Amino acid sequence: MRSWSFSSLSTVALVVLSQPQPPDFAWVVDSVALELRSRVDGDVIEFRKRSVDLAATVGDVVAALYAQN
Repeated sequence: MRSWSFSSLSTVALVVLSQPQPPDFAWVVDSVALELRSRVDGDVIEFRKRSVDLAATVGDVVAALYAQN
């Protein structure tokens, strides 16, 4: 799994603070939620990919053991 860093969130904060008008907090919340969702989705995809790789490896080992007998 990825380690969490706050670089993306700090980028959002810098963008918000650099705006001449007061920030639209609904936009801030949506942006943070989108960033978190994309990180979670990426982790889920990586987990699924590793699970499939692990299942294939275990399947190969089991097939090799049966082939020896």
